[in-house]
Amino acid sequence: MSVNDFQVVFTGRLLDGYSRREGIAHLASRFGLEFHQIKRLLSAGVSVVKRYEHSVDAERLAKAFAAAGWHAEVRGTEQQDGNTSHAVAGVENSSEWAAGVTGEKLAASDGSCSLQLPAHWQALPGLNQSAVIEAGNLENNEFCVVLWQSVQQFDSSAAMKDYCSAQLQQCARQIICGKVIRPAAPFAQGRFEGFVGEISARIDAIPVRYLVACSRCDGRVFTQFFWCEAQKFEEKRSLIVSVLGSFNTVRSSARPAERVGRMSRRKRRMRA
Repeated sequence: MSVNDFQVVFTGRLLDGYSRREGIAHLASRFGLEFHQIKRLLSAGVSVVKRYEHSVDAERLAKAFAAAGWHAEVRGTEQQDGNTSHAVAGVENSSEWAAGVTGEKLAASDGSCSLQLPAHWQALPGLNQSAVIEAGNLENNEFCVVLWQSVQQFDSSAAMKDYCSAQLQQCARQIICGKVIRPAAPFAQGRFEGFVGEISARIDAIPVRYLVACSRCDGRVFTQFFWCEAQKFEEKRSLIVSVLGSFNTVRSSARPAERVGRMSRRKRRMRA
């Protein structure tokens, strides 16, 4: 390893306030791990799960474990432990952390942010009248929009969670059979650090699932909406999270607040 390597060490210890059952459920939902991968991770005890060149990337992963209820440490090469010399398959090699976003970088229409798209995605104008980014794949029924809103005195984690909860409720009210099935919870992946929740709904009688992610930067709150057919949501979760983690903001003077608009019937229609 180079002198710049930073290791994320999973300790197998739960944080206060989390039960083992909750922690295991979070490992499955947040990291996309299968049961046998979770079993191997927990049985390994103290283990290196990922190595990064930069400490900031390692710290993001450690925070993601903390958000899932587990204690993880960031160690440099001079702090190696005899028990942490191996990597755990299923975390370091998980599709969640693989480079699954290989397409073009799509900048917002107002230059406020950008996303790295999967190779099979493209810009899809018309999904939402207020969005600054609209993208996805019509053939696979995978969609994403990004909106932002100016905020004042909005700098606490509690306020961020309340905002994400409000966005989940607002979106659920606007769509057919909308229901919040995962409340707002802290989440970190790649460049994204904020709160994430999920919604179930129907579009043209087809069950769909939404992932709603909120983060703040430079006096603005950005909200990302991802959705696809409900029956394929879990298998697409790692792809969605990879796109979410590529989200990048540009600091600039805020323009008038963006608001969530209704999805265009033409582009939001799900094909049977």
